[in-house]
Amino acid sequence: MDFKITWLGQAGYIMDFIDCRLCVDPYLSDEVEKIEGMKRMVPIPVMPEELDVDYILFTHNHLDHFDEMSIRRLAGHPITFIGPESCMEKLKDCNIRTGIRLERYNQVVIGNRIAVRATYACHTRDSIGLLIQDKEKCMGGMYMTGDTEYSEVLTEVKKYEPDTMITCINGKLGNMDCESAARLAGEIGVKMAVPCHYGMFEDNTENPERFRTALEGTGILYKELRFMETVVMSL
Repeated sequence: MDFKITWLGQAGYIMDFIDCRLCVDPYLSDEVEKIEGMKRMVPIPVMPEELDVDYILFTHNHLDHFDEMSIRRLAGHPITFIGPESCMEKLKDCNIRTGIRLERYNQVVIGNRIAVRATYACHTRDSIGLLIQDKEKCMGGMYMTGDTEYSEVLTEVKKYEPDTMITCINGKLGNMDCESAARLAGEIGVKMAVPCHYGMFEDNTENPERFRTALEGTGILYKELRFMETVVMSL
């Protein structure tokens, strides 16, 4: 199944599937600068009120993934919010009382065809990665590591044989560096690897070319998305 994917910067993506539109970890404000003093390196890609999606999924409750200021502005919109318990609790603070709780090793179906499985992520108490698949298939799909340090537990996803991995590479604040991300990609056996979680904050970024170099000799295709670039991928 082909779908369109757009990188919003950091770990944020919009995915256009056959019958639904999913957004993961949108950071659409300047709240990190206001609270932590870290200024955006790229502009806000879309105003929260203009975010036209069916689902928003959070991997954990850090500000650059669960952007409370933006989520407050989406209260009342016909959007289904999904995430672990820590994010469900924060939704209440945003005047949003309903959502789908998604914990590690559980699965939710969005639209009619897309299965989203929460995987282990070594970052916060209940942070998750994501395995996104065509629910008619048992194997394949796209694995998003979420924010995570390297752990052998991450390789559990290998049994699903994902084709693509989208991975953090910044190597700071509880995230894998380029070499660890490349190691994980090789251990899982993906065909293509895409770097993310860089280029948003000067004090927490990385050169993606280092990830490309780390993949050399593995046979894994390196794919770099540009900010707000839309490409076609397959599940």
